[in-house]
Amino acid sequence: AVIEGHAGYPNAPMLFGKLGQLRSGDRIVIVLADGSHQLFLVDSVAVWRGGTGPAGMGEPFGPARLTLITCGGTFHPATHQYDKRLVVQAERIPLDAPSALPPAAGAHAAPGT
Repeated sequence: AVIEGHAGYPNAPMLFGKLGQLRSGDRIVIVLADGSHQLFLVDSVAVWRGGTGPAGMGEPFGPARLTLITCGGTFHPATHQYDKRLVVQAERIPLDAPSALPPAAGAHAAPGT
């Protein structure tokens, strides 16, 4: 799945305003319409030039993956646009996998998890 959302503007964060805080190893929980949960483990966080992105992003085959995209880079007030895109990629993991366990005390956890 590929989900794109707005990070917002300087001093006015929106839906993906904290996406840049994610790091490799952080967990993302997606709640589906039926109330079930899917767990993803972040494996890359990168900034791409607008109009570009990782190879294979959004392909309908292969292992289940999640790609989150928002604006990044430099904000240009005249156009109200950013010049880059922040792309977070994550692999789906079973809810009972060892990596699904909460981090040890003092360890870094993803915002909202």
